Formats: sequence, C-alpha cells, structure tokens
Amino acid sequence: MELKIRPRENIEKVIIKEGDREVAGCILHSLDKMMILYSLFAEPEYRNKGYAIQCIKKAIEKFNDSGMTILMAGTKVKIGQVRHIFQKCGFEEMIIGKEIILYLRK
Repeated sequence: MELKIRPRENIEKVIIKEGDREVAGCILHSLDKMMILYSLFAEPEYRNKGYAIQCIKKAIEKFNDSGMTILMAGTKVKIGQVRHIFQKCGFEEMIIGKEIILYLRK
C-alpha cells in the first residue's frame, strides 16, 4: 500500500487553553485512512495536571468524527510518562524492531 501525504489543509492543531494561554496541544495529520497525532506538548508549569490527557481526548473525538480508521501516536515513545498517558487514553502498543508504536483503532 502506498501512502500519499495530502495537502496542508489535512493538518489540524488541537489546543488546550487555561484562560487565554495555550497550555497544551498537538497536531493531527490525516493520511489516507490513518490519522497521526504528533508534537504533543504541555507547558512545563502545566505538566502533570491532566492537560496532555485532555488534548489526547480532544484528538480522539476528532478522530472518531472523521472517516479515519487508525489514530497513531507519531511521537517517539520510550518507557515513561508519555507512553503511559497514551495507554491511559486507550491506545494499544505494538513493537516493531526497537520502536514502540502506539495506536487506536475504530
């Protein structure tokens, strides 16, 4: 199967705000039947307060409303907190070589 990158209009930002300040976010990129969530961030002073989880859940809502069938975490994942956050949101894990792939399927 060949994946073709679609134009930039298939890239969407997901932002979580506290007042007027952007405290967490990520980017969603749609490719064929797959959506990739990448560049997950939370400002340092807002970490460990649930904002990254809110962002992932908002991304999952957008995924569920789309025609996509797989949502993949495009973040390099190692053992630790980021991996745990995705798993807490329902992502499954697949190991390919030395890489850990986290994904959610409809």
